[in-house]
Amino acid sequence: MSSATARSARAGASHERAALRLALARHGIVTRAQLLEAGASHRWIADRLRRGWLEQLHKGVFRVATCPLTWEARAAAALAAAGARAVLCRTSAARVLELDVALPRHEALQLLLPDSGPRPGVAGAVIHRSRAVPAAEQVRVGSLRLTSPARTIVDLSAELGREALERLVDDALLRGLVSVSRVDRALLRLGSRGRPGASALRDALAVWRLGRLESVAESRAARLLLAWGLPAPVTQFEVFDAKGGLVGRLDFAWPDRQVGLEVDGFAFHGDPRSFTADRERQNRLVALGWTIVRTAPRSLGSGSHSQSGSHSGAGARVDAAASADTLRRALERLLR
Repeated sequence: MSSATARSARAGASHERAALRLALARHGIVTRAQLLEAGASHRWIADRLRRGWLEQLHKGVFRVATCPLTWEARAAAALAAAGARAVLCRTSAARVLELDVALPRHEALQLLLPDSGPRPGVAGAVIHRSRAVPAAEQVRVGSLRLTSPARTIVDLSAELGREALERLVDDALLRGLVSVSRVDRALLRLGSRGRPGASALRDALAVWRLGRLESVAESRAARLLLAWGLPAPVTQFEVFDAKGGLVGRLDFAWPDRQVGLEVDGFAFHGDPRSFTADRERQNRLVALGWTIVRTAPRSLGSGSHSQSGSHSGAGARVDAAASADTLRRALERLLR
Protein backbone atom coordinates (compact mmCIF):
# COMPACT_ATOMS: atom_id res chain seq x y z
CA MET A 1 0.00 0.00 0.00
CA SER A 2 1.46 3.38 -1.01
CA SER A 3 1.89 6.12 1.57
CA ALA A 4 -0.79 8.21 -0.17
CA THR A 5 -3.22 5.31 -0.05
CA ALA A 6 -2.44 4.73 3.60
CA ARG A 7 -3.00 8.39 4.42
CA SER A 8 -6.30 8.32 2.55
CA ALA A 9 -7.39 5.20 4.46
CA ARG A 10 -6.46 6.78 7.79
CA ALA A 11 -8.34 9.97 6.88
CA GLY A 12 -11.37 7.94 5.82
CA ALA A 13 -11.37 6.00 9.08
CA SER A 14 -10.99 9.24 11.03
CA HIS A 15 -14.00 10.72 9.26
CA GLU A 16 -16.00 7.57 10.02
CA ARG A 17 -15.19 7.87 13.72
CA ALA A 18 -16.18 11.55 13.72
CA ALA A 19 -19.39 10.79 11.82
CA LEU A 20 -20.27 8.00 14.24
CA ARG A 21 -19.72 10.27 17.25
CA LEU A 22 -22.04 12.86 15.71
CA ALA A 23 -24.64 10.24 14.83
CA LEU A 24 -24.66 8.53 18.24
CA ALA A 25 -25.70 11.83 19.84
CA ARG A 26 -28.63 12.10 17.38
CA HIS A 27 -30.17 8.61 17.27
CA GLY A 28 -27.83 7.59 14.43
CA ILE A 29 -28.57 10.61 12.24
CA VAL A 30 -26.05 13.01 10.72
CA THR A 31 -26.38 15.72 8.07
CA ARG A 32 -24.18 16.60 5.13
CA ALA A 33 -23.43 19.98 6.70
CA GLN A 34 -22.27 18.32 9.92
CA LEU A 35 -20.03 15.88 8.04
CA LEU A 36 -18.45 18.66 5.99
CA GLU A 37 -17.86 20.73 9.12
CA ALA A 38 -16.16 17.69 10.71
CA GLY A 39 -13.71 17.56 7.77
CA ALA A 40 -15.31 15.03 5.43
CA SER A 41 -15.63 15.82 1.73
CA HIS A 42 -18.51 15.43 -0.69
CA ARG A 43 -16.48 12.67 -2.34
CA TRP A 44 -16.07 10.85 0.99
CA ILE A 45 -19.83 11.09 1.62
CA ALA A 46 -20.59 9.73 -1.86
CA ASP A 47 -18.17 6.86 -1.31
CA ARG A 48 -19.77 5.91 2.06
CA LEU A 49 -23.22 6.05 0.50
CA ARG A 50 -22.05 3.74 -2.29
CA ARG A 51 -20.56 1.31 0.23
CA GLY A 52 -23.72 1.36 2.37
CA TRP A 53 -21.92 2.80 5.39
CA LEU A 54 -24.32 5.75 5.12
CA GLU A 55 -27.99 5.60 4.15
CA GLN A 56 -29.76 8.72 2.84
CA LEU A 57 -33.14 9.25 4.51
CA HIS A 58 -33.83 12.78 3.24
CA LYS A 59 -31.90 15.21 1.07
CA GLY A 60 -28.68 15.90 2.96
CA VAL A 61 -29.74 13.73 5.93
CA PHE A 62 -28.14 10.33 6.54
CA ARG A 63 -28.24 7.41 8.93
CA VAL A 64 -25.07 5.60 9.87
CA ALA A 65 -26.00 2.07 8.82
CA THR A 66 -24.67 0.44 11.98
CA CYS A 67 -27.25 2.45 14.04
CA PRO A 68 -30.80 1.04 14.23
CA LEU A 69 -33.58 2.80 12.34
CA THR A 70 -35.80 3.45 15.36
CA TRP A 71 -38.81 5.76 15.60
CA GLU A 72 -36.53 8.29 17.31
CA ALA A 73 -34.07 8.04 14.40
CA ARG A 74 -36.83 8.76 11.88
CA ALA A 75 -37.97 11.70 14.03
CA ALA A 76 -34.43 13.10 14.25
CA ALA A 77 -34.03 12.73 10.49
CA ALA A 78 -37.33 14.49 9.79
CA LEU A 79 -36.38 17.38 12.08
CA ALA A 80 -33.01 17.70 10.36
CA ALA A 81 -34.69 17.74 6.94
CA ALA A 82 -37.33 20.29 7.98
CA GLY A 83 -34.83 22.78 9.37
CA ALA A 84 -33.79 24.32 12.66
CA ARG A 85 -37.21 25.92 13.31
CA ALA A 86 -39.13 22.62 13.11
CA VAL A 87 -40.37 20.81 16.22
CA LEU A 88 -42.25 17.58 16.77
CA CYS A 89 -45.87 18.20 17.73
CA ARG A 90 -49.20 16.52 18.55
CA THR A 91 -48.98 12.73 18.75
CA SER A 92 -45.24 12.75 17.97
CA ALA A 93 -44.55 15.13 20.87
CA ALA A 94 -46.88 13.09 23.08
CA ARG A 95 -44.88 9.95 22.26
CA VAL A 96 -41.59 11.57 23.31
CA LEU A 97 -43.18 13.00 26.48
CA GLU A 98 -44.77 9.58 27.19
CA LEU A 99 -48.17 11.17 27.69
CA ASP A 100 -51.21 8.98 28.26
CA VAL A 101 -52.75 9.15 24.79
CA ALA A 102 -53.56 6.40 22.31
CA LEU A 103 -51.09 6.44 19.42
CA PRO A 104 -51.82 5.03 15.96
CA ARG A 105 -49.78 1.94 15.19
CA HIS A 106 -48.42 3.47 11.97
CA GLU A 107 -48.65 7.17 12.72
CA ALA A 108 -47.02 9.72 10.46
CA LEU A 109 -44.52 12.01 12.11
CA GLN A 110 -46.11 15.32 13.10
CA LEU A 111 -43.97 18.43 12.60
CA LEU A 112 -44.77 22.04 13.45
CA LEU A 113 -43.17 25.00 11.67
CA PRO A 114 -43.80 28.75 11.74
CA ASP A 115 -45.99 30.12 8.94
CA SER A 116 -43.12 32.12 7.50
CA GLY A 117 -40.31 30.45 5.63
CA PRO A 118 -40.05 27.68 3.03
CA ARG A 119 -42.35 24.69 3.01
CA PRO A 120 -40.10 21.65 3.22
CA GLY A 121 -41.22 18.37 1.82
CA VAL A 122 -40.37 15.67 4.36
CA ALA A 123 -41.31 12.15 3.34
CA GLY A 124 -43.35 10.34 5.99
CA ALA A 125 -44.22 13.52 7.92
CA VAL A 126 -47.26 15.77 8.22
CA ILE A 127 -46.35 19.46 8.35
CA HIS A 128 -48.46 21.75 10.55
CA ARG A 129 -48.12 25.52 10.54
CA SER A 130 -48.40 28.11 13.32
CA ARG A 131 -47.95 31.87 13.46
CA ALA A 132 -45.03 31.30 15.78
CA VAL A 133 -43.66 28.68 18.12
CA PRO A 134 -42.13 30.71 20.98
CA ALA A 135 -39.28 29.29 23.02
CA ALA A 136 -41.62 28.93 26.02
CA GLU A 137 -43.65 26.39 24.04
CA GLN A 138 -40.66 24.25 23.03
CA VAL A 139 -38.64 21.69 24.93
CA ARG A 140 -35.75 19.43 24.05
CA VAL A 141 -35.66 15.79 25.05
CA GLY A 142 -32.23 14.49 24.22
CA SER A 143 -31.57 15.64 20.67
CA LEU A 144 -35.26 15.92 19.75
CA ARG A 145 -37.03 19.29 19.63
CA LEU A 146 -40.75 19.24 20.40
CA THR A 147 -43.65 21.28 21.62
CA SER A 148 -43.90 21.72 25.38
CA PRO A 149 -46.39 19.60 27.35
CA ALA A 150 -48.75 22.60 27.58
CA ARG A 151 -48.65 23.32 23.85
CA THR A 152 -48.98 19.60 23.06
CA ILE A 153 -52.12 19.34 25.22
CA VAL A 154 -53.69 22.38 23.55
CA ASP A 155 -52.93 21.03 20.07
CA LEU A 156 -54.29 17.57 20.89
CA SER A 157 -57.46 18.95 22.50
CA ALA A 158 -58.86 19.49 18.99
CA GLU A 159 -58.36 15.81 18.11
CA LEU A 160 -59.31 13.87 21.23
CA GLY A 161 -62.68 12.90 22.62
CA ARG A 162 -63.65 14.27 26.02
CA GLU A 163 -62.67 11.17 28.01
CA ALA A 164 -59.32 10.81 26.25
CA LEU A 165 -58.60 14.52 26.78
CA GLU A 166 -59.39 14.24 30.51
CA ARG A 167 -57.03 11.26 30.76
CA LEU A 168 -54.29 13.21 28.97
CA VAL A 169 -54.71 16.28 31.19
CA ASP A 170 -54.78 14.22 34.39
CA ASP A 171 -51.67 12.27 33.41
CA ALA A 172 -49.63 15.38 32.61
CA LEU A 173 -50.69 17.24 35.76
CA LEU A 174 -50.28 14.27 38.12
CA ARG A 175 -46.77 13.67 36.79
CA GLY A 176 -45.88 17.33 37.23
CA LEU A 177 -45.07 17.78 33.54
CA VAL A 178 -47.20 20.90 33.32
CA SER A 179 -49.28 23.28 35.41
CA VAL A 180 -52.78 24.58 34.84
CA SER A 181 -51.41 28.10 34.41
CA ARG A 182 -49.06 26.99 31.62
CA VAL A 183 -51.89 25.33 29.73
CA ASP A 184 -54.01 28.44 30.25
CA ARG A 185 -51.26 30.65 28.83
CA ALA A 186 -50.76 28.44 25.79
CA LEU A 187 -54.51 28.35 25.11
CA LEU A 188 -54.78 32.13 25.53
CA ARG A 189 -51.89 32.80 23.16
CA LEU A 190 -53.27 30.48 20.50
CA GLY A 191 -56.76 31.94 20.85
CA SER A 192 -59.54 29.95 22.48
CA ARG A 193 -62.55 31.60 20.83
CA GLY A 194 -63.91 29.18 18.26
CA ARG A 195 -60.88 26.92 18.62
CA PRO A 196 -61.85 23.23 18.33
CA GLY A 197 -61.40 21.47 21.66
CA ALA A 198 -60.99 24.68 23.70
CA SER A 199 -64.24 24.23 25.61
CA ALA A 200 -63.53 20.57 26.35
CA LEU A 201 -60.03 21.47 27.52
CA ARG A 202 -61.36 24.13 29.90
CA ASP A 203 -63.80 21.55 31.27
CA ALA A 204 -60.98 19.00 31.73
CA LEU A 205 -58.95 21.58 33.65
CA ALA A 206 -61.88 22.74 35.83
CA VAL A 207 -61.37 20.11 38.55
CA TRP A 208 -57.71 21.06 38.88
CA ARG A 209 -58.72 24.58 39.79
CA LEU A 210 -60.26 23.22 43.00
CA GLY A 211 -56.82 22.51 44.40
CA ARG A 212 -54.29 19.70 44.50
CA LEU A 213 -55.37 16.23 43.37
CA GLU A 214 -53.20 13.18 43.94
CA SER A 215 -54.63 10.41 41.78
CA VAL A 216 -56.68 9.70 38.69
CA ALA A 217 -59.44 8.41 40.99
CA GLU A 218 -59.56 11.77 42.77
CA SER A 219 -59.83 13.64 39.49
CA ARG A 220 -62.67 11.35 38.45
CA ALA A 221 -64.44 11.98 41.75
CA ALA A 222 -63.94 15.73 41.41
CA ARG A 223 -65.53 15.72 37.96
CA LEU A 224 -68.56 13.90 39.31
CA LEU A 225 -68.90 16.39 42.18
CA LEU A 226 -68.87 19.30 39.74
CA ALA A 227 -71.26 17.55 37.35
CA TRP A 228 -73.71 16.93 40.21
CA GLY A 229 -73.76 20.63 41.05
CA LEU A 230 -72.57 20.10 44.63
CA PRO A 231 -70.77 22.88 46.51
CA ALA A 232 -67.11 23.04 45.52
CA PRO A 233 -65.02 21.06 48.01
CA VAL A 234 -61.63 21.87 49.47
CA THR A 235 -59.05 19.33 48.30
CA GLN A 236 -56.40 17.74 50.54
CA PHE A 237 -57.92 19.40 53.62
CA GLU A 238 -55.98 18.97 56.86
CA VAL A 239 -57.91 18.46 60.11
CA PHE A 240 -56.27 19.28 63.44
CA ASP A 241 -57.32 18.43 67.00
CA ALA A 242 -57.74 20.92 69.86
CA LYS A 243 -54.01 20.74 70.65
CA GLY A 244 -53.01 21.51 67.07
CA GLY A 245 -52.05 17.96 66.24
CA LEU A 246 -52.72 16.74 62.71
CA VAL A 247 -55.53 14.17 62.76
CA GLY A 248 -55.60 13.51 59.04
CA ARG A 249 -55.89 14.86 55.54
CA LEU A 250 -59.12 14.42 53.60
CA ASP A 251 -59.24 13.98 49.83
CA PHE A 252 -62.26 16.31 49.67
CA ALA A 253 -63.84 18.32 52.47
CA TRP A 254 -66.66 20.75 53.12
CA PRO A 255 -65.31 22.26 56.38
CA ASP A 256 -68.39 24.37 57.12
CA ARG A 257 -70.46 21.15 57.22
CA GLN A 258 -67.67 18.98 58.63
CA VAL A 259 -68.22 16.52 55.79
CA GLY A 260 -65.34 14.70 54.14
CA LEU A 261 -65.09 12.40 51.12
CA GLU A 262 -62.35 9.80 50.86
CA VAL A 263 -61.52 7.93 47.64
CA ASP A 264 -60.02 4.64 48.78
CA GLY A 265 -57.36 3.30 46.45
CA PHE A 266 -56.25 -0.26 47.13
CA ALA A 267 -52.60 0.72 46.75
CA PHE A 268 -52.89 2.86 49.88
CA HIS A 269 -55.39 0.94 51.98
CA GLY A 270 -54.87 -2.70 50.99
CA ASP A 271 -52.48 -3.96 53.66
CA PRO A 272 -53.59 -4.64 57.27
CA ARG A 273 -51.41 -1.95 58.84
CA SER A 274 -52.73 0.77 56.49
CA PHE A 275 -56.28 -0.46 56.94
CA THR A 276 -56.01 -0.29 60.74
CA ALA A 277 -54.37 3.15 60.72
CA ASP A 278 -56.99 4.46 58.32
CA ARG A 279 -59.87 3.29 60.50
CA GLU A 280 -58.23 4.78 63.61
CA ARG A 281 -57.89 8.08 61.80
CA GLN A 282 -61.55 7.98 60.77
CA ASN A 283 -62.63 7.32 64.37
CA ARG A 284 -60.65 10.36 65.52
CA LEU A 285 -62.30 12.49 62.81
CA VAL A 286 -65.76 11.27 63.84
CA ALA A 287 -64.95 12.10 67.46
CA LEU A 288 -64.26 15.69 66.31
CA GLY A 289 -67.69 15.87 64.71
CA TRP A 290 -66.81 14.98 61.11
CA THR A 291 -68.95 12.79 58.86
CA ILE A 292 -66.79 10.78 56.48
CA VAL A 293 -68.17 9.33 53.24
CA ARG A 294 -66.03 6.75 51.48
CA THR A 295 -65.98 5.54 47.89
CA ALA A 296 -63.72 3.44 45.69
CA PRO A 297 -62.44 3.99 42.13
CA ARG A 298 -64.72 1.26 40.75
CA SER A 299 -67.73 3.15 42.10
CA LEU A 300 -66.88 6.28 40.12
CA GLY A 301 -67.60 4.89 36.67
CA SER A 302 -66.27 2.29 34.25
CA GLY A 303 -64.70 4.68 31.74
CA SER A 304 -61.02 5.39 31.27
CA HIS A 305 -60.66 6.63 34.84
CA SER A 306 -61.75 3.38 36.46
CA GLN A 307 -58.78 1.67 38.08
CA SER A 308 -60.35 -1.78 38.27
CA GLY A 309 -59.57 -3.90 35.25
CA SER A 310 -62.04 -6.59 36.31
CA HIS A 311 -65.03 -4.30 36.07
CA SER A 312 -65.91 -3.94 32.40
CA GLY A 313 -68.92 -4.46 30.20
CA ALA A 314 -72.58 -3.46 30.56
CA GLY A 315 -73.03 -5.07 33.98
CA ALA A 316 -70.09 -3.17 35.44
CA ARG A 317 -71.38 0.10 33.99
CA VAL A 318 -74.76 -0.46 35.66
CA ASP A 319 -73.09 -1.30 38.99
CA ALA A 320 -70.86 1.79 38.80
CA ALA A 321 -73.80 4.02 37.91
CA ALA A 322 -75.77 2.69 40.88
CA SER A 323 -72.80 3.20 43.22
CA ALA A 324 -72.21 6.72 41.93
CA ASP A 325 -75.89 7.55 42.34
CA THR A 326 -75.80 6.30 45.95
CA LEU A 327 -72.77 8.49 46.59
CA ARG A 328 -74.49 11.50 45.02
CA ARG A 329 -77.63 11.09 47.15
CA ALA A 330 -75.58 10.69 50.34
CA LEU A 331 -73.59 13.86 49.69
CA GLU A 332 -76.67 15.84 48.67
CA ARG A 333 -78.35 14.90 51.97
CA LEU A 334 -75.29 15.89 54.01
CA LEU A 335 -74.62 19.15 52.16
CA ARG A 336 -78.07 20.53 51.57
